[in-house]
Amino acid sequence: MAGFVQVVQFTTSDIGAIEEIADRMREDLGTDFRATRSSVAEDRDRPGNFMIVAEFDSYEEAMTQSNDPRMGRYSAEMAEHVDGPITFYNLDVKFTN
Repeated sequence: MAGFVQVVQFTTSDIGAIEEIADRMREDLGTDFRATRSSVAEDRDRPGNFMIVAEFDSYEEAMTQSNDPRMGRYSAEMAEHVDGPITFYNLDVKFTN
């Protein structure tokens, strides 16, 4: 398997607050941050709709990070700044080009 990607989809009118929380989270986790790459993208066709795309070496690495109690605290804090439900996608990467 080529890896694992977790996508978090949400709507917010305050992306600045989400960015600030994400910056603090990454600083707090330091070397415990398991994603090899992460990006936040906004849907051009639906402003205010965002996706966090986090790439990991494996599902196990992603779950190690997800199960870190600090992640739960930051996730709860981020949930206070979203407009509606948060949707998670857990994707096994089959190949990359």
